Order: sequence, then C-alpha cells, then structure tokens
Amino acid sequence: MTVVVADELDAGTPAPEPYDFRRPAAIPRERMRRLESAFETFADRWSTTLSARLHAEVVVEPVSLAALDYREIVDRLADDDALVLCAVPGTEARGLIRVAVPALLGWVARTLGGAPAAVPARESLTAIEQAIVRRILDGAFEDLRYAFTGFLPIDLAVASFPIAPRLASAARPDDVMLAAGFTVLIDGARTPFALVLPAVAVTAGTEDIAAPVSDAPAELLRAQIVTVPVELALRLRPAPVSPATILGLAVGDVIALPHQQHRPLDLAVEGQIVAHAAIGAQSGHVACVVTDLEEIE
Repeated sequence: MTVVVADELDAGTPAPEPYDFRRPAAIPRERMRRLESAFETFADRWSTTLSARLHAEVVVEPVSLAALDYREIVDRLADDDALVLCAVPGTEARGLIRVAVPALLGWVARTLGGAPAAVPARESLTAIEQAIVRRILDGAFEDLRYAFTGFLPIDLAVASFPIAPRLASAARPDDVMLAAGFTVLIDGARTPFALVLPAVAVTAGTEDIAAPVSDAPAELLRAQIVTVPVELALRLRPAPVSPATILGLAVGDVIALPHQQHRPLDLAVEGQIVAHAAIGAQSGHVACVVTDLEEIE
C-alpha cells in the first residue's frame, strides 16, 4: 500500500516507495544506510581473503540489502542451494549463508588445487568438504567482524549444514531477517551469495552510526596485516660462493650445498625461517609437510 499526498508532489519529486504495514520500520533507514556501508567494506575485504584462499582473482560485489520474513527467505531458495546455519550471539535465531552447492564444490576444489570443472554435481557436501567450507567462511566472518567494528558486535560461527535447506528451523516463519545479497566473480563466472542475519542482531547495540572509530589501533593494524598475502618459500640452506663462481657457471656444473641430505628443508617468509618441512605431494601438486617450527624472537 502506498499513501501519497498529491499536492506535495511535483515533477522533480522521486517516486514514492511502497510502505509495508506488516513490518513498520523494522530497521530504521539511517541504520540501513550504515549497514550498506559496512557490507561494502566486508565485500572489499573478503575479495582479498577469498582470492588468497581459492588461488584465483575473486571480486565480491554487494547487490542488495532487504528486510524479509524468514518464510520469504525459504520460498526464494533454489533447488541447488545449500544453507549453512550460523550461530549469532544474543539471539536464538540463526544466521544463514546461502550459496549454490556446485559453487561450493568448486571453491573446495580450488582450495585443494584442483579444477572446479572436474567436480561432479551433487546435492550435498561430504564431511571433509564441510570442514573446508567452514574454514572458507571463517575468513569471511573475520572480515565481517572488521567491517562492523565500532558499529555492531557481529561475531558469527558456523553451526551446521542442514541436509534439507527448506526444512531448516533457523527462525520462526514471521521473524524479520536482514538479507544481504552479493555476487562472487571468479574467472568470469558470477555466483550469487547471500548472508542473512536476524533483524534483532542488527537493530540492537550502539546507536552511533558514525564512521567506525577504534580505541585499539594496534588490534586493527594486526587484523589488517594478517590478511596481506606473503610469499612462502621452501628452500635449501644457501651456499656462499664468489662472484667468479657465478660468472663461470656452465651446464653440468655440480655445486655442493651445506644442506645435509636427510635434513628437512627451510620454510621461509621474506627470508625469515619460520619452520622446517619435508617435500610431499597433494592433489597432483608439490607440497610440503611441516616437521617443526622455528622459534622467532
């Protein structure tokens, strides 16, 4: 139903928005604007995190934000959609992650160094695949916490993977939920991704909707640093040689290295040794098995 006073409208007035009398001001408009900003920050950060996790260039874009009944959320599920139920502190209702099962299987394959196209279509995830998806979502939840810093204490955790999404009892049918829609772009393919939270989780808390301000800059700095990709190298102990040796290198030369034959290799980040590891293989790729950690002062 839309209520319009004709005398107050002119050619330059935007079209009026329908007013839903079933949900009067479930989420105030100013708060919705702040939520949109927070979800944009989340999308930017998760793009980087997911790129590192899937070993591919990933772009996450926010596309929608709406308050819906839980019944409406369930009615909009596609046949190949998977639901991940998430615990939300402060409420019995669950949060939801909605994404197609084939997309999740592709993410799992990329995480393990495989090819998404080679994954057979299935309607559910195995226990191992669920564990990998849980780790992927843990990274998303960390970015979500950062995006809402100074605004709302959003701290999600994966609770379960329901086998029948339409029968999952995440909330009462008439409970109001905040549905944030995104697209995840990988190699030209767009995958819809939805994050759904109980409205009570985003209407409670601080009323200060100004830009996030932190009293703990050191913690924010650490949260930023831990998401920056670094180069991890598996290497032998270096051998000191003279420039003449380098200039005189020829095919077939044998150079003795001060690395014992049965000694684990060094695992280093930016030249700093952080651990020792042995060479192995995983999913057809060279891998390493960490044997011990290096004490860093």
